[in-house]
Amino acid sequence: MTVCIAAINHTHKLIAFATERMVTATSPPIEFEHSVGKLTQLNQYCVALPAGDAIRGKEIFDSVRGTVEKANPPIPQIAEQVKEMYQRKRLQILEALHLRSRGINHQAFIEAGAKLLPPNIYAQIDYALATFDLQVEAIVAGVDESGASVYGIRNPGLISCFNSIGFHAIGTGGMHALISLIETYAPEAGPAHTLYSAFRAKKVAEVTPGVGAETDLGIISIRQKIKYFHKNTELFKSLNELYEKEKKARKDLINRSEIDKLSIEDRAEEVVE
Repeated sequence: MTVCIAAINHTHKLIAFATERMVTATSPPIEFEHSVGKLTQLNQYCVALPAGDAIRGKEIFDSVRGTVEKANPPIPQIAEQVKEMYQRKRLQILEALHLRSRGINHQAFIEAGAKLLPPNIYAQIDYALATFDLQVEAIVAGVDESGASVYGIRNPGLISCFNSIGFHAIGTGGMHALISLIETYAPEAGPAHTLYSAFRAKKVAEVTPGVGAETDLGIISIRQKIKYFHKNTELFKSLNELYEKEKKARKDLINRSEIDKLSIEDRAEEVVE
């Protein structure tokens, strides 16, 4: 349960990103704000944001970070590596769950599983391999010499590029965040507007159960690399004040007295049986 957001400013070749720190588990039921953020900085120009099983996501990201941390490959190449590591992690868990106890690996199952296993067991494992959900979704966002890029990676290892749309949001709060981004995102606006769009989307998503109030916020650009804005910085405070003013203005608009003056009696339509 989380929300992760990335928004592109193509004009200034930068990305604004936001996520939260809530840790949620169902067995045992537990929920708390962690002191460590969920995002992983893959190198100086790229971050990865996980939704779902954050531990598995971190394992995937750390494996990729080892190969790209000191280098600066193009963002599409980094996203492709995350996708490949995602698929590898999924296969690794599938083998541990369904195949290793039977003395075979995935390759052996594909090549000779129908001969090695009883038909009903083979069918069960084949179904499990096809439908197993890693329960991880990810955003890979960064900039290179060609500009800013945002990729989404989801089960079973599918990758999508969101550069043409300009933004992406994932997690249980993703739908609320996407609605907010649709309302405020402007690809031709200044960097501050893009940052506010990401910040606002995260704040709006906080109505979703499991989305915490703590916020990790930042921008990525060729000039500044990755810059974080902690809650005690003046800019963060200003963004929050702006959001609270906007929220109050919207509430005042909805509750204005003119609404109460409307009459619905003369506009009611009879229901025809």
